[in-house]
Amino acid sequence: MHVNTHTGARPFTCDVCGKGFMRRTTLNAHRTIHDASQFSCPTCNRPFKRSSERLIHILLKVCLRKQRILRRTTSGWFCDVCNEGVPQPEEHRCPVKGRRRQCPVCGMDFGGQRDHKMLTHVRQDHPEFLASL
Repeated sequence: MHVNTHTGARPFTCDVCGKGFMRRTTLNAHRTIHDASQFSCPTCNRPFKRSSERLIHILLKVCLRKQRILRRTTSGWFCDVCNEGVPQPEEHRCPVKGRRRQCPVCGMDFGGQRDHKMLTHVRQDHPEFLASL
């Protein structure tokens, strides 16, 4: 394995796209990009490469927040946050204000921390909540 680093050999290749890798673990991680539809949001059907990305999306209620701030009008869509009109919701680039990393079960705040800290907390302290998703 260490020799591959020096020789540049990539003996592990992807069956789908043919891309080569030095390590089998890297190949296994790469394979998830070809199965993106395997993990999708039950609300908005957005596909994710990893189950953890889907869980973070669900826990932070990303798709629900976007539905709340964009309203349909006679001329298109209107954003309640930036008071701007757009013809299609996909064209709206306003950042959602007030994004909080907060546990949906106990309300513990993960303000300045990364999303995976909240996910780890929910997995350890509230496994029944994840089972209900």
